[in-house]
Amino acid sequence: MSSSFIFRPHIYDGNTITTPDVLIDNVYVADSRGKNLSVSRITNDRLTTAPEIQVLGYDTIAEAAILLIAAGAGMLMGIASNHKYINQENPQLFSKPISRQVWRFQHVADHWEYLSIQLSCGTGEMIQNGKLAEFAPIDEIIPLISSDQSSLQQGTAVLCVGLPMLKSNEPSSSYSLKLFDQEKDQVLELDYQVSQI
Repeated sequence: MSSSFIFRPHIYDGNTITTPDVLIDNVYVADSRGKNLSVSRITNDRLTTAPEIQVLGYDTIAEAAILLIAAGAGMLMGIASNHKYINQENPQLFSKPISRQVWRFQHVADHWEYLSIQLSCGTGEMIQNGKLAEFAPIDEIIPLISSDQSSLQQGTAVLCVGLPMLKSNEPSSSYSLKLFDQEKDQVLELDYQVSQI
């Protein structure tokens, strides 16, 4: 039995939406906080498009992430949450909600650094807000993951994190993420609920 995560994205091409099946075989979290860029691999079953995730305990938080997927149709870009414990950086522990809406990376590559991402909690309070220029450049991430120094292997997904927190992040029962492309007047959105068990 295949361990691939079957992702059915809604790819936005102007006024057209396509919904292919994309098989994801390898998943990584690339963290550019601090001075050093680090990459951790997580299992494929951590990814989810479900509107709710379950967590153990009350001390978990969201973290805004840029989602990159190497697909047969080319690189796709979405948003995700690197959900985790407040005081523990192990990215494997919880599900990672990902947006079903994605863009083709080639359509934003020339102004990537000017895109902005926001994360807010259920009360509407902003937790993270910044430009993608604050994340590690993609050409620095790829060599840490792929033997091909210039591109990701098809079926690879990367959650890129590294945006500073605006405040002390406290647990919430829901989160909302948005990625803005002001040049093309487009927005990607991801909302999810958190259930403690």
